[in-house]
Amino acid sequence: MNKRLKYVEDKISNWKKNLETFLRENDLFDDSFFHSYYEYFDCEPSSFPVVFVLTTEGSLWTGLNYGYSPTENCFNEYIEKQEFYYEIHSSCVLLFYLREDSEQELFVDYFKYLWGREILKENYSLLHNDLLKAIQSKKIEFHDFSPREFEYYINKLFNDLGYDTILGPGTNDKGIDIRIISNDTKNYILVQIKRYTDSNPIHLEAVKALCWDVYHEDKKAISGLFVTTSRYLPGVKKFSENKKIKLAGKSDIYNWNNEAIKRNNQILENVNGEVANFFLSYDYTKDVIEIKNSIFVETWGHNMVRNDFYLIIYEINNVSLIIKIDNEKFTDQFGQIGYERPKIPNDWKNHKIEFARRKDNDWLSVGEKFLIPWNGENMYFNYMD
Repeated sequence: MNKRLKYVEDKISNWKKNLETFLRENDLFDDSFFHSYYEYFDCEPSSFPVVFVLTTEGSLWTGLNYGYSPTENCFNEYIEKQEFYYEIHSSCVLLFYLREDSEQELFVDYFKYLWGREILKENYSLLHNDLLKAIQSKKIEFHDFSPREFEYYINKLFNDLGYDTILGPGTNDKGIDIRIISNDTKNYILVQIKRYTDSNPIHLEAVKALCWDVYHEDKKAISGLFVTTSRYLPGVKKFSENKKIKLAGKSDIYNWNNEAIKRNNQILENVNGEVANFFLSYDYTKDVIEIKNSIFVETWGHNMVRNDFYLIIYEINNVSLIIKIDNEKFTDQFGQIGYERPKIPNDWKNHKIEFARRKDNDWLSVGEKFLIPWNGENMYFNYMD
């Protein structure tokens, strides 16, 4: 992790440590736990990130829940002196935010870095484009990853460049980190990855070992690829000449990274095209209930009942692209209470496309929102607070 990101991590760690000390000294930390935003909400951070989350079901929440209590006054006095503030998100859940804007961009970079590291481990092709761009701009360096995370990263680059891969287990892999599958023959390109510093160059023995695997150990191997963030000692390149071994360095990785960004952007453009085709081809004389499995709804509100409807327009594995659509209301003359149902739009171009993650095949999460499948029935709403 580079100095900028380490600075943020240390700062957050100290904030949580000091807050915990204060709460314990005042007997307020019972049944309380810290979480990162990603751990608690399992979603991408926003441009105004939550620094950390505190869940508390003990004395602190009792005091905050009743309001105007000695506990609340004591807690607020402490918070007012800190570089962060809190908001109550829901019962027993407090979200903490950065108080000043001067370091906002730095904190955004940090949380996007954490998010990017997590989604590298999952089967996404589009969601980690922000991470690729951060690497492109050198906001994130290769050595910010652990060796295993770097293997995830290289594997995802190959996926984004159109290759099917098999990622090794990380341990007991006999020196082979990734197998790239040949589309024609179903044979493999064996990939060895070393996330080393420049002061730790690649020796001839390491490349010879990969060469041995290609020629003798793996019958399905057709060639080998050695990837490093370091450099190769004299003699290594000469050895690999006229052999089924290619050597890749830091510049090659950056080239792959940039090409992956271009391909992902093209995918997004194609998605927009598919959105257009969907709306152009859809027969709007059909009853909307026929596509109800593609419509999800969020019912929300404090002392009110509101419904937001979303339409899935594209799905990639467990990731959905959705748009928010309008409601058709059936209400009284004042428009405050009644029933509503989704209204399919005639034009997609003015709709913002959002990413959603499918959970358990039944519901979607979009940031801090949770969407459930619309059942085809009119939905009750009540705006009277």
